[in-house]
Amino acid sequence: MYIYRTSQFNEQVERQSSLLAQVNRLCAELETMRVDEVQSRFERLYPYLKRKEGNLRLIACIRRLGNEQILCWLRVFRRGDRQYEEFLRDRENFGIQPLEAQIQDTQLRQWLKTQQAQSGTIQPLVQPLDPNLRFWLDRPGWGEMDTNGVVIYESEVWLRRFQTPEIDQAWETYNRLITEIADGSTSLGEDTAWPGVKLYGKGKQFVLFSRITTADARPQQVLFLLAPFAQPPSTEQIAQVRANWSQNGGLLTPKVKDAGMRGHGEAGMRGGGDAGTRGGGDAGTRGRGETGTSDFVMNESSWGSDEQNFSPEFPNFSGLKLDDLTSIARRAYPSYLLADEYSWRAIENEESSNLALSAEERAILHSVSTSQPSLPLFLNGQAGSGKSTMLFHLFADYCHRHLRHCSQQGQDFFDKPHPLFLAYNQQLLKVAQERVTTLLVSHHRFLAKREELEQLPDLSPFFQSLRKFLWHLLPPEERMRFDDADYISFHRFRQLFAARSWHDVSAERCWLIIRTFIKGYYLDERDVYLPLEDYQEVPKKERTVSEEEFRKIYNSVWRWYEEYTKEEGKWDDQDLIRRVLQLKCYRPEYTAIFCDEAQDFTRLDLQLIMRLSVFSRYDLEHQHGDSLPFAFAGDPLQTLNPTGFRWASLKAAFYNEVLTPLFPTGKLGLEMNFAELDYNYRSIAPIVGVNNLIQLWRQVLFNIPELRPQKARKPGQWEPQKFILSENISPEQLQEYLRDTLIIVPCDQGGERDYLQEDELLKDCLGIRTDAPTPWNVLSAIATKGLEFKQVVLYKFGEACPPNAWERTETPSEELKYFFNKLYVATSRATERLFIVDSPLGEKRLWQQATDKTELDKFLALVSKPKERRNWQQGINTISLGTHPTLMQGDDLLSIAQTFETEGLNTANPELLRRAQGAYHRLDNPYQAKVCEAWALKFEEQFLAAGNRFFEQGKLDEAWDCFWQGMCWQELVNWYEQQELQGAVSRGEGDAGTRGFGDAGMRGHGDAGMRGFGDAGTRGHGDAGMRGFGDAGTRGHGDAGMRGFGDAGTRGHGDAEKGNSTQHFTHPVSSKEQALVRPLVYFMAAEKNDLEAIREFTNFLLNC
Repeated sequence: MYIYRTSQFNEQVERQSSLLAQVNRLCAELETMRVDEVQSRFERLYPYLKRKEGNLRLIACIRRLGNEQILCWLRVFRRGDRQYEEFLRDRENFGIQPLEAQIQDTQLRQWLKTQQAQSGTIQPLVQPLDPNLRFWLDRPGWGEMDTNGVVIYESEVWLRRFQTPEIDQAWETYNRLITEIADGSTSLGEDTAWPGVKLYGKGKQFVLFSRITTADARPQQVLFLLAPFAQPPSTEQIAQVRANWSQNGGLLTPKVKDAGMRGHGEAGMRGGGDAGTRGGGDAGTRGRGETGTSDFVMNESSWGSDEQNFSPEFPNFSGLKLDDLTSIARRAYPSYLLADEYSWRAIENEESSNLALSAEERAILHSVSTSQPSLPLFLNGQAGSGKSTMLFHLFADYCHRHLRHCSQQGQDFFDKPHPLFLAYNQQLLKVAQERVTTLLVSHHRFLAKREELEQLPDLSPFFQSLRKFLWHLLPPEERMRFDDADYISFHRFRQLFAARSWHDVSAERCWLIIRTFIKGYYLDERDVYLPLEDYQEVPKKERTVSEEEFRKIYNSVWRWYEEYTKEEGKWDDQDLIRRVLQLKCYRPEYTAIFCDEAQDFTRLDLQLIMRLSVFSRYDLEHQHGDSLPFAFAGDPLQTLNPTGFRWASLKAAFYNEVLTPLFPTGKLGLEMNFAELDYNYRSIAPIVGVNNLIQLWRQVLFNIPELRPQKARKPGQWEPQKFILSENISPEQLQEYLRDTLIIVPCDQGGERDYLQEDELLKDCLGIRTDAPTPWNVLSAIATKGLEFKQVVLYKFGEACPPNAWERTETPSEELKYFFNKLYVATSRATERLFIVDSPLGEKRLWQQATDKTELDKFLALVSKPKERRNWQQGINTISLGTHPTLMQGDDLLSIAQTFETEGLNTANPELLRRAQGAYHRLDNPYQAKVCEAWALKFEEQFLAAGNRFFEQGKLDEAWDCFWQGMCWQELVNWYEQQELQGAVSRGEGDAGTRGFGDAGMRGHGDAGMRGFGDAGTRGHGDAGMRGFGDAGTRGHGDAGMRGFGDAGTRGHGDAEKGNSTQHFTHPVSSKEQALVRPLVYFMAAEKNDLEAIREFTNFLLNC
C-alpha cells in the first residue's frame, strides 16, 4: 500500500528523532501490506485511523485515486491537548479544515505518479468483487408477503387434546380434514349455536373451527382451530370448549401437576420466540404455559376469580386484526405446511412450533426486502417480541440462496463460503437451527426447489457457538492454553469477586469494564490492553461508566484479575478472541453473518466478524449492492442492568469495526438499518404500562430519546397494586403473605443476605435466623435477569430511591441510572401480577410519582414531539393502592420452582438450582429438591458429593458421569458392583450400549464411533487429536478423553481441588501415565464391549 505523509505530519514527526524512527519502521511495514492488514495496525475512529505511540496520537485516513488506496498521515496530537479533545468531540467537522485541507488531489496524484514510476514492486491491491458472489449483495427475498394464503391458528384446547392418544393416532385424518377446510369454500362445515363457529368431520373425527378475515390494511385469511373431537360432539361438548374462553378472549392456561420443565413460557404465543434457554425457551409457542397436564382453568380463575369470569359465548372474531389473534392463540403456522403431512405432524408434536408472523414482523421483512435501508440490520426487541423469529426467516433466505447456488454450480453444500449464525448460547443455536430447517422444508418460498435435492442437508455447520467456533479456529498447539477447566465465565468471576473485600463496586460493573473496555475495545500487533488514561478517549456515547469509576476499578479489581489469570493460567472470552486475532487463524469464508445476543459482543468480536466475511477480501467501494448481509438482534433488557449495553455503542462499533474496513475511504453507499419491535407478547397490558412509565422517567431524566413505549399483546387486565406499610397493609398481614412468592429487593446481586439482615421486617416475615442462608425466594433485580414469573413482589424499592431522583440535571449520577435500571428489570419480570410493598418514605420518594396524575403530566409535557407524547400517554399504566393483600397468596409455587430448575440447568447456574431446591422443599417434594441439589453440586464441581446425591435418587447415568468426571474410581467400582448385585443389565447393554459406551456405542465411542475417537471417523483423529487426548493434543488434560482425567490435568486437582471431589485419591495418576493409559481403556472397551474392560481399568488406576 502506498503511504503518503502530509507536510504538517512530517514537520511534527521530524521534531522528535525517536518518533521519526518509529514512524519510518512502521511505514516500511505498511507498504508491504494489504489495506485490511494496514487497518489492523490502527484504532478506527471513522472516518479516521488512530495510532498510539506513547502519549502521542498519530492520525491518518485512507484516500482513493483510481484503483489505488493510499494511507495518508495527517497529524500528530498529544494526549490531553485541547485540540485533541476537540478532535475527539467532533472529529468529522474538525477534520474538514485542519486535516482534510492538507491533502490536495492534484498534489496527491503527482506524488502517486512519481511513486509508481520509482517503485520496482507492484503494490498489493484489494481484488474486485468475484461475480459469483454478487448475488449475496441482493436484498432478502421476503418482498412478496403472502396475504392470500390461509394461516392456521390453534387454541390451547387444540394443543392439549392433540397430545392425547385417541386424537394423535388419527393425525392423518385430521390433517386431511384441516386441508379440506383451508382449501374449501367458506360454506364448508356445519353451523353451531355460536356465530362464526363451525363443525366439520368424517367418520369419528371432527374439527371445531372458525374462519376469519382480519381487519388489517392487508386482510389475512385465518383458520382458527378450536378443538378436535374423536367422535361427533354434542352441543354440550362444544359448550365445554366454549367455556374455556374468558371475557377478554383469553384461553385456558394449564395448572401443572408434574414437575417437568417450565416449558415454553407463560401464556401468549410467540413463535420462534426469542429462542434461548427456557426449556426450549421463549422460542416457540409463548404460551404453552407450563408444561404438564391436567386441569385447565381460565387465566384469572387461579387468582381467585369466580364463575362471572366465564363468557357465555366464544369471542367475537369479527373486526380483529392479526396481532389480536396472535395474542389469544397458542400456535400458528401457514397452511402450506399441511401439504407436507410429516412436517405438519412434527409441528403438532412439538410444543414450541410457531411459524406464522405477526403484522409487525411481516412489515419489517417486507421493508428490508423492498427498500432502503435493508441490511446490515439491527433488531431491537425485548424477549418475546419476535426478534429471533425475524432472524430465522432472514437466515433461511440466505441458506436457501446457498442451496440453490450449490445446486446450480454442482458444488458440495458444505463447501465454503456459506452463511454463518453465531451466538454465545448453545440452546439458542439449537432452536435457531430447528426453526430455520423447518422453514426451509416447509415454507412455500422454498418448497418449489425441494425436488432438486432428495432431502435438505444438515445445517449444523452453519450454526456455531462463538466460543467453540473460536476455539476450533486455533491451531492444535494453541488449544491447550484454552482448556475448559480454566475458563472464567461471568458466573465464575462473580464467585471469585465475592471472595474478595470490595464492597464499593459490583461484580457486574467490574466485568463490564474488564470485558468491554480493557480487554475488548482495542487490539494491535503490540497486544496491549486499554490503558487507564486512554478511557477518556473513548467517545462519550460509547462510555457506560464514569472516568472516576473506571479508574477505581482499573486500579483495584483489574490489577487483581490480570495477575490472577496470568498466575493461574485462566482465560476468558476476550483472551480467546484476542489470540485468534493475533495469530490471524481465521479465513474470510462466510457469505452472510447473523448474530443473536448482540449485547454480548465487544468491538473485538465485531472486528473478527468483519474478517470472517468473504467480502473482506474484496474492494466494495466501486461495487453497487442493495444490502450487506450482516444482521444482529439484541435484547434491550440487557441494557437495564450494569452490563452497559447500548445500541448506540453497538452502532458505533459496527461502523468502526465492520463498515470502515469494507469501505476504507468512507464512500459508503449503504445505511445501517435499526428496526425496533414494539409489541410485548409476555406481560399483560397493565404491567407493560408500568414498565413504560419507568421508561418514560428514564427518557426524560437521562435524555435517552430512543426509548419508546411497548404495546402489550398478552390478554389480561389485572391491575398492579401497591401496599404501603401501616396504611393499607400491616406487618402481621405481610408476614402471612410473602413466604411463597417471588420477592425482588433493591440490592446488588449477591447482597440479598446482607439486605435481609438489615431489614428486620422482611427477616421476621420470612422467619430468617441470623446465620441462615439467603431464602430461595428473595432475589436482587440483577439476579432475576432472563427470568420471568407470573407474580412478582417489589419490596422497598421506594426507600432505596435516591432522594434527588426527580431533579433534572445535565449529568445525572451513575447511582441514579443504576437505580432505575434495577427498577425496570424488577417490574418487567412479572407477566400477570405485580405487587408493590413499601414504607411511607418509599411512597413519598418514588411510588406517588406512579399514582399522581399531575406528576405524570409534568413528565409527558417534557416529551417534545406531540406524536411521541401521545404514544407514551396511551401506553402508560399507573399503580393504584391495593385493597386485597390476600391476593399475594395466589402465586404458582410450582412454576417458580420449575423456572429456577430449568434456567439453572440451561445455564449451569448452581445458585438458581439451589433456589429451585428451596421451592421444591416448600412444595414438600424432597425428591426433586435433592435432584436440584445434585445438579448444583455438579456445576460447583463437587463431583463426589453430586454423584452420591444422584445415586441416592436413582439417577444412575448422572451419578456415573459425576464419578467419572471427578475421577472417583472407587465409587465407579462400587457403582458397577452394585449394578451386578441388583441384577441390572450391564451398561454395556443399556441405552444402546452403555454410558460406558455412550449414546451410540460407548461414551468412549461417543456420538458416532468412539468419543475417544470422535464424531466422524475417529474424533481421536477428529478435531485434531483423539478426544481421549482432547480436541487438540491432549484435551486430557481436557474435557473428556477420559473425562475422568478432567479438564485440567487431573480434574480432581484442577482449580485447587474443589469441594471433596478428590479426597479419596491417595496416588494421583501422573500426566505421563494419563497419556499412556488413556487410549488403553478405549481400545479395551472397544475390543471387549463389556463391563469388565472398565472395571479392569478403574482397578488399574486405583493401584497406580
